[in-house]
Amino acid sequence: MHGSPATPIQDAELTWAILTGVFIATQCALLSVLVVLKRMAFIGQGISHAALGGVGIAAVFGITQGPAYFVIVGAVCVVAALLVGWMQDKKAIASDTAIGIVLVASMSLGVTLLAIAERSAEAAHDHSHEHGSSSGHEWETLLFGQLTNVGVFDAIVAGALLLVTLALALRFGRAILFWAFDERSAGAFGAPTNAVQIGLMIALAATIIASMKLVGIILATALLVLPGACALRLANKLPAVLTISIVTSLLALAAGLASAAAFTIPVGGAVVLALVVCYTLTWPLSRIKAYGAGDPPNPPQRTTL
Repeated sequence: MHGSPATPIQDAELTWAILTGVFIATQCALLSVLVVLKRMAFIGQGISHAALGGVGIAAVFGITQGPAYFVIVGAVCVVAALLVGWMQDKKAIASDTAIGIVLVASMSLGVTLLAIAERSAEAAHDHSHEHGSSSGHEWETLLFGQLTNVGVFDAIVAGALLLVTLALALRFGRAILFWAFDERSAGAFGAPTNAVQIGLMIALAATIIASMKLVGIILATALLVLPGACALRLANKLPAVLTISIVTSLLALAAGLASAAAFTIPVGGAVVLALVVCYTLTWPLSRIKAYGAGDPPNPPQRTTL
């Protein structure tokens, strides 16, 4: 009797988590193809870890959720993305070195500020024993996500982000594809390559922020790599690649959410493990496809329209 009221709350939490997850999975699947084609996986990793710096800044001001939280963390990620892009354009430093510097700097800032915020909260509430006992769980949910973190606001943000991404893709699709397949020629023909690159960086930052509560900071990048990697092993026509990427992402989401709800494990880890299984399966599937078509059993090197 005492536990019965918890059921509808859990159902509501799961509903918002599923809705948010569908939006995020679709968003990540679309961007994942570009990330893999342009070899930007490490950039996504740097942006996702930069979120920890934003979380630390927000924590110092006592902000742990809501619009202000998204604005602060999002601003830090966007700045990190633009800083990496700027250092790459200037060619004053190697790309991987620039990403590594931004990554470690933002993570160090986040860890330091979170420790300061935690000590301030303990001193203010004067119950350090109770607060300290939950800190490990808070770190786990921050790094790997949690179903109960997700609410209606997160679903609205993820849905709005997906709509904006689809609108921009429809409006600037040709320029994006030109840039993705031949950046040098795209610039020579007058395509706005700098704007496309900056836009993709901002889109990656916004997507990582939207997915952070569900899958965590550490694993957010996996959603931006594995769906596209799976799709590009199985197809070389763009419509088929996008379709396979979205389907793979949604299947992994369903498996991850079901596992997280059933076994009370971090949802981020469950979703990423499902994606890893999907990618592993693409190896025999791609070989079967190649032998069936009479082609050598190697993945296609280029994707075509």
